[in-house]
Amino acid sequence: LERVLQGNPGHRQARYDLARAFFASGDYTAATQAFEAVRKQDGQNVDPLIDDYLLRARQSGRNARPSLSGFGELRIGYDTNANAGPQRDSVDMIGVPVVLTAAQRASDDAFAGLAAGVKGRLPLTEGLTLLGEGAGSLRIHRQENQFDFATYGARAGLELARGRHVFSLLGHYAGLNVDDRAYRAMAGVTGQWQFEWDAVSRVATYLQYSDVSYDHQSSRDADRWMLGSRFVRRLNADWQASVEGYWARAGRKRQLRLSGL
Repeated sequence: LERVLQGNPGHRQARYDLARAFFASGDYTAATQAFEAVRKQDGQNVDPLIDDYLLRARQSGRNARPSLSGFGELRIGYDTNANAGPQRDSVDMIGVPVVLTAAQRASDDAFAGLAAGVKGRLPLTEGLTLLGEGAGSLRIHRQENQFDFATYGARAGLELARGRHVFSLLGHYAGLNVDDRAYRAMAGVTGQWQFEWDAVSRVATYLQYSDVSYDHQSSRDADRWMLGSRFVRRLNADWQASVEGYWARAGRKRQLRLSGL
Protein backbone atom coordinates (compact mmCIF):
# COMPACT_ATOMS: atom_id res chain seq x y z
CA LEU A 1 0.00 0.00 0.00
CA GLU A 2 2.82 2.40 0.81
CA ARG A 3 4.45 1.62 -2.57
CA VAL A 4 1.15 2.32 -4.30
CA LEU A 5 0.91 5.70 -2.56
CA GLN A 6 4.50 6.55 -3.50
CA GLY A 7 3.59 6.14 -7.14
CA ASN A 8 0.09 7.61 -6.81
CA PRO A 9 -0.33 9.84 -3.69
CA GLY A 10 -3.95 10.54 -4.63
CA HIS A 11 -5.04 6.89 -4.51
CA ARG A 12 -7.84 7.22 -1.98
CA GLN A 13 -8.58 3.51 -1.50
CA ALA A 14 -4.91 2.66 -0.86
CA ARG A 15 -4.64 5.38 1.78
CA TYR A 16 -7.89 4.24 3.40
CA ASP A 17 -6.73 0.61 3.51
CA LEU A 18 -3.37 1.69 4.93
CA ALA A 19 -5.14 3.67 7.67
CA ARG A 20 -7.22 0.61 8.59
CA ALA A 21 -4.06 -1.51 8.66
CA PHE A 22 -2.39 0.92 11.07
CA PHE A 23 -5.52 0.84 13.23
CA ALA A 24 -5.65 -2.97 13.28
CA SER A 25 -1.95 -3.18 14.23
CA GLY A 26 -2.41 -0.79 17.18
CA ASP A 27 -0.40 2.09 15.68
CA TYR A 28 -3.08 4.65 16.52
CA THR A 29 -0.89 7.68 15.87
CA ALA A 30 -0.18 6.62 12.29
CA ALA A 31 -3.83 5.57 11.87
CA THR A 32 -5.04 9.00 12.99
CA GLN A 33 -2.72 10.76 10.55
CA ALA A 34 -3.76 8.47 7.67
CA PHE A 35 -7.50 8.79 8.36
CA GLU A 36 -7.14 12.59 8.59
CA ALA A 37 -5.45 12.55 5.17
CA VAL A 38 -8.37 10.54 3.74
CA ARG A 39 -10.85 12.91 5.34
CA LYS A 40 -9.07 15.90 3.81
CA GLN A 41 -9.04 14.20 0.42
CA ASP A 42 -12.80 13.56 0.63
CA GLY A 43 -13.49 17.27 1.07
CA GLN A 44 -17.16 17.99 1.83
CA ASN A 45 -18.27 14.42 1.13
CA VAL A 46 -16.80 12.77 4.20
CA ASP A 47 -17.67 9.14 4.82
CA PRO A 48 -19.15 8.90 8.37
CA LEU A 49 -17.11 5.74 8.85
CA ILE A 50 -13.93 7.83 8.63
CA ASP A 51 -15.07 9.99 11.56
CA ASP A 52 -15.89 6.86 13.54
CA TYR A 53 -12.43 5.42 12.91
CA LEU A 54 -10.81 8.74 13.88
CA LEU A 55 -12.66 8.91 17.18
CA ARG A 56 -11.81 5.31 18.01
CA ALA A 57 -8.14 5.80 17.05
CA ARG A 58 -7.79 8.86 19.28
CA GLN A 59 -9.56 7.22 22.20
CA SER A 60 -7.49 4.06 21.86
CA GLY A 61 -4.31 6.09 21.48
CA ARG A 62 -4.89 7.73 24.85
CA ASN A 63 -4.80 4.34 26.54
CA ALA A 64 -2.33 2.52 24.31
CA ARG A 65 1.01 3.08 26.04
CA PRO A 66 2.84 5.38 28.45
CA SER A 67 4.31 8.53 26.92
CA LEU A 68 6.87 11.09 28.02
CA SER A 69 7.97 14.25 26.22
CA GLY A 70 9.84 17.41 27.05
CA PHE A 71 11.35 20.61 25.69
CA GLY A 72 14.18 23.02 26.37
CA GLU A 73 14.85 26.58 25.20
CA LEU A 74 17.72 29.04 25.40
CA ARG A 75 16.98 32.73 24.79
CA ILE A 76 19.40 35.62 24.37
CA GLY A 77 18.20 39.12 23.59
CA TYR A 78 18.15 42.83 24.26
CA ASP A 79 15.19 44.55 25.92
CA THR A 80 14.69 48.28 25.29
CA ASN A 81 12.39 48.51 28.34
CA ALA A 82 13.59 45.94 30.84
CA ASN A 83 11.81 47.58 33.80
CA ALA A 84 8.52 48.33 31.96
CA GLY A 85 8.93 52.01 32.82
CA PRO A 86 7.62 55.08 30.96
CA GLN A 87 9.66 56.50 28.10
CA ARG A 88 9.15 60.08 29.30
CA ASP A 89 11.08 62.15 31.85
CA SER A 90 7.95 63.08 33.78
CA VAL A 91 4.32 62.05 34.30
CA ASP A 92 1.21 64.00 35.29
CA MET A 93 -0.26 63.25 38.71
CA ILE A 94 -3.65 65.01 39.00
CA GLY A 95 -2.44 67.74 36.70
CA VAL A 96 0.90 68.16 38.50
CA PRO A 97 4.04 67.09 36.59
CA VAL A 98 6.28 64.71 38.53
CA VAL A 99 9.87 64.30 37.40
CA LEU A 100 10.98 60.68 37.25
CA THR A 101 14.35 59.44 38.43
CA ALA A 102 16.62 57.43 36.16
CA ALA A 103 15.55 54.24 37.95
CA GLN A 104 11.88 55.00 37.27
CA ARG A 105 12.30 55.69 33.56
CA ALA A 106 12.53 52.98 30.93
CA SER A 107 15.94 51.30 30.89
CA ASP A 108 17.41 48.91 28.36
CA ASP A 109 19.48 45.84 29.09
CA ALA A 110 20.67 42.54 27.63
CA PHE A 111 19.23 39.32 29.00
CA ALA A 112 19.52 35.55 28.83
CA GLY A 113 16.77 33.07 29.51
CA LEU A 114 16.22 29.35 29.99
CA ALA A 115 13.00 27.35 29.80
CA ALA A 116 12.33 23.63 30.14
CA GLY A 117 9.40 21.33 30.69
CA VAL A 118 8.28 17.73 30.71
CA LYS A 119 4.92 15.99 30.50
CA GLY A 120 3.76 12.41 30.49
CA ARG A 121 0.80 10.05 30.73
CA LEU A 122 0.57 6.59 32.24
CA PRO A 123 -2.44 4.37 31.48
CA LEU A 124 -3.61 2.63 34.65
CA THR A 125 -6.68 0.67 33.56
CA GLU A 126 -9.03 0.74 30.58
CA GLY A 127 -9.94 4.40 30.11
CA LEU A 128 -8.15 5.65 33.25
CA THR A 129 -4.87 7.53 32.82
CA LEU A 130 -2.47 9.27 35.18
CA LEU A 131 -1.36 12.67 33.83
CA GLY A 132 1.52 14.90 34.90
CA GLU A 133 3.53 17.85 33.63
CA GLY A 134 5.94 20.46 34.92
CA ALA A 135 7.73 23.49 33.46
CA GLY A 136 9.92 26.36 34.51
CA SER A 137 11.65 29.41 33.07
CA LEU A 138 14.36 31.82 34.15
CA ARG A 139 15.34 35.28 32.84
CA ILE A 140 18.54 37.01 33.94
CA HIS A 141 19.59 40.57 33.01
CA ARG A 142 23.16 41.73 32.58
CA GLN A 143 22.80 44.87 34.73
CA GLU A 144 19.17 45.33 35.83
CA ASN A 145 19.23 42.18 37.94
CA GLN A 146 16.48 43.48 40.25
CA PHE A 147 14.14 42.54 37.40
CA ASP A 148 15.37 38.95 37.11
CA PHE A 149 12.50 36.51 37.46
CA ALA A 150 11.73 32.80 37.48
CA THR A 151 8.47 30.94 36.93
CA TYR A 152 7.73 27.32 37.78
CA GLY A 153 4.70 25.10 37.92
CA ALA A 154 3.30 21.60 37.79
CA ARG A 155 0.01 19.79 37.20
CA ALA A 156 -0.97 16.21 38.00
CA GLY A 157 -4.15 14.19 38.15
CA LEU A 158 -6.40 11.60 36.53
CA GLU A 159 -8.26 11.38 33.23
CA LEU A 160 -11.20 9.04 32.65
CA ALA A 161 -12.39 8.34 29.09
CA ARG A 162 -15.82 6.81 28.49
CA GLY A 163 -16.82 6.71 24.84
CA ARG A 164 -16.93 10.29 23.59
CA HIS A 165 -16.80 11.70 27.12
CA VAL A 166 -13.49 12.53 28.83
CA PHE A 167 -13.40 13.60 32.49
CA SER A 168 -10.30 14.95 34.22
CA LEU A 169 -9.35 16.19 37.68
CA LEU A 170 -5.97 17.90 38.06
CA GLY A 171 -4.18 19.63 40.90
CA HIS A 172 -1.92 22.53 39.96
CA TYR A 173 0.75 24.74 41.47
CA ALA A 174 2.54 27.78 40.00
CA GLY A 175 5.08 30.16 41.47
CA LEU A 176 6.79 33.42 40.52
CA ASN A 177 10.08 34.68 41.94
CA VAL A 178 11.37 38.20 41.33
CA ASP A 179 14.94 39.24 42.15
CA ASP A 180 15.63 35.84 43.77
CA ARG A 181 12.69 36.22 46.18
CA ALA A 182 9.31 34.54 46.21
CA TYR A 183 6.64 36.91 44.93
CA ARG A 184 3.46 34.94 44.24
CA ALA A 185 2.23 31.36 44.53
CA MET A 186 -0.96 29.76 43.26
CA ALA A 187 -2.29 26.29 44.10
CA GLY A 188 -5.61 24.69 43.32
CA VAL A 189 -7.60 22.12 41.40
CA THR A 190 -9.33 21.95 38.01
CA GLY A 191 -12.16 19.64 36.96
CA GLN A 192 -13.13 19.30 33.31
CA TRP A 193 -15.64 17.46 31.13
CA GLN A 194 -14.89 17.13 27.41
CA PHE A 195 -17.15 15.77 24.69
CA GLU A 196 -15.82 14.60 21.32
CA TRP A 197 -18.54 16.02 19.07
CA ASP A 198 -17.12 14.36 15.97
CA ALA A 199 -13.71 13.57 14.52
CA VAL A 200 -12.76 17.24 14.17
CA SER A 201 -14.79 19.04 16.86
CA ARG A 202 -14.89 18.93 20.64
CA VAL A 203 -16.42 20.97 23.44
CA ALA A 204 -15.26 21.24 27.04
CA THR A 205 -16.50 22.80 30.28
CA TYR A 206 -14.25 23.33 33.28
CA LEU A 207 -14.32 24.62 36.86
CA GLN A 208 -11.13 25.81 38.56
CA TYR A 209 -10.31 26.93 42.08
CA SER A 210 -7.02 28.61 42.99
CA ASP A 211 -5.56 29.81 46.27
CA VAL A 212 -3.46 32.87 45.37
CA SER A 213 -0.95 34.14 47.92
CA TYR A 214 1.67 36.92 47.83
CA ASP A 215 4.84 36.81 49.88
CA HIS A 216 4.88 39.64 52.47
CA GLN A 217 1.65 41.05 50.96
CA SER A 218 -1.06 39.02 52.63
CA SER A 219 -3.64 41.75 52.00
CA ARG A 220 -3.55 40.71 48.31
CA ASP A 221 -4.14 37.01 49.02
CA ALA A 222 -7.30 35.76 47.33
CA ASP A 223 -9.51 32.79 46.52
CA ARG A 224 -10.15 32.66 42.78
CA TRP A 225 -12.89 30.72 40.98
CA MET A 226 -13.19 30.26 37.22
CA LEU A 227 -15.96 28.60 35.20
CA GLY A 228 -15.58 28.34 31.45
CA SER A 229 -16.29 26.51 28.21
CA ARG A 230 -14.40 26.16 24.96
CA PHE A 231 -15.16 24.82 21.50
CA VAL A 232 -12.34 23.56 19.27
CA ARG A 233 -12.55 22.52 15.63
CA ARG A 234 -9.63 21.05 13.70
CA LEU A 235 -9.34 22.71 10.28
CA ASN A 236 -6.53 20.52 8.95
CA ALA A 237 -3.43 18.73 10.16
CA ASP A 238 -1.73 22.01 11.10
CA TRP A 239 -4.51 24.43 12.04
CA GLN A 240 -7.44 24.54 14.41
CA ALA A 241 -9.95 27.19 15.46
CA SER A 242 -11.25 27.69 19.00
CA VAL A 243 -13.74 29.84 20.87
CA GLU A 244 -13.68 30.20 24.65
CA GLY A 245 -15.69 32.06 27.24
CA TYR A 246 -15.32 32.12 31.01
CA TRP A 247 -16.52 33.74 34.21
CA ALA A 248 -14.04 34.47 36.97
CA ARG A 249 -14.32 35.76 40.49
CA ALA A 250 -11.60 36.59 42.98
CA GLY A 251 -12.25 37.51 46.59
CA ARG A 252 -10.09 38.20 49.59
CA LYS A 253 -9.07 35.07 51.38
CA ARG A 254 -11.14 34.39 54.46
CA GLN A 255 -9.13 33.50 57.51
CA LEU A 256 -10.43 31.65 60.56
CA ARG A 257 -8.92 32.88 63.76
CA LEU A 258 -9.25 31.00 67.02
CA SER A 259 -8.47 32.44 70.40
CA GLY A 260 -8.74 31.08 73.87
CA LEU A 261 -7.34 31.17 77.31
